[in-house]
Amino acid sequence: MDNHTRKLFEKIKQNPKNVSIDELITLLIRCGWKERKKSSGSSHRIFEKLHQYPISIPFKRPVKEHYIKNVIKIIEKEEEFNGK
Repeated sequence: MDNHTRKLFEKIKQNPKNVSIDELITLLIRCGWKERKKSSGSSHRIFEKLHQYPISIPFKRPVKEHYIKNVIKIIEKEEEFNGK
């Protein structure tokens, strides 16, 4: 994880109640997740990564805290697995 991504991750981790959908999407993309092509009328954004379960985030503002905490947990486990 590069320095800018690390700073964004720490910012989100410190205050998960105040995260914009744009910040969360930026973090996921910087961490290697790809957004699945959106089906028409879908209210969720789906992100995929090889050997990972997809992450579904409602495109509702503000993003609820449990979605943020789930992303934090996934990224921390990824970092731990990769030994970083």
